[in-house]
Amino acid sequence: MRVIGIDVAPGKGGHIYEGGDRVCSKCPECLGEFLNGIQDDVLIAWDAPLTSCTDPDGPLIERDLTQRIIEAFFRSGKCGYKAPKGISVSDYSGCSHWTISRRMLGLPRTGPYDGSELPFTLIVRGDPPKTGRNIVEVHPALAFWLWFRNEQPEPYWGYKGRSGRESCGKIWRHLSSRFGSLLPEDLFANGKIPDDDELDAVSAWLLARCWLSQQNVSLVGDNQTGALLLPSDDALQQKFRDFKDKELRRRQGAGCRC
Repeated sequence: MRVIGIDVAPGKGGHIYEGGDRVCSKCPECLGEFLNGIQDDVLIAWDAPLTSCTDPDGPLIERDLTQRIIEAFFRSGKCGYKAPKGISVSDYSGCSHWTISRRMLGLPRTGPYDGSELPFTLIVRGDPPKTGRNIVEVHPALAFWLWFRNEQPEPYWGYKGRSGRESCGKIWRHLSSRFGSLLPEDLFANGKIPDDDELDAVSAWLLARCWLSQQNVSLVGDNQTGALLLPSDDALQQKFRDFKDKELRRRQGAGCRC
């Protein structure tokens, strides 16, 4: 199955990695053409929110149009998995990726009037797909932290923008050391430090590639909460299930205040 990692932004378009010796970039128009041209069995790892409400076809509950439960989990200090300083876990409604994901994929669906004829099948639970045109949500920054928090224990993980160039270098060294069997030697060779967009695209690809080959990557969450492909962590999975049950009940019981 073809595996593609894509880091997207509404202004830039997308940075794309499919294995091999380079990350390519495409403007929004060319990214759309690229996606439309995919005819293979494929798994796309997309770095942007792909789900929204607990049930797009049902009644709204508290925070349905602002924050998913999976975002609340990684922002909570109660479960031991609060994202550290420098790693943003924004409410899905505030992510600028919204527009490009809607344009290219018809996702996330937010209500019953959203179309159902979608170009890719959204994976939110179960085992990796074996055939078809599939897409799954990833969060590279969280993946970096879960992979390397014991190897890079610094309190600040910011790697975005010019100020994060040093952190990009550290993260790339960790990635290339751990996944050297999957990444070609000439990717970012001769001392080149990848930028944050390139790192995110490569990480997205690695998550999907490892998931397909059952190498310690799994889905966290589901269609109600939001689902992310992340490094496997049994404790995280259990903590998230407990958090989901309590948070879903709380949100459902909040009621209308009109």
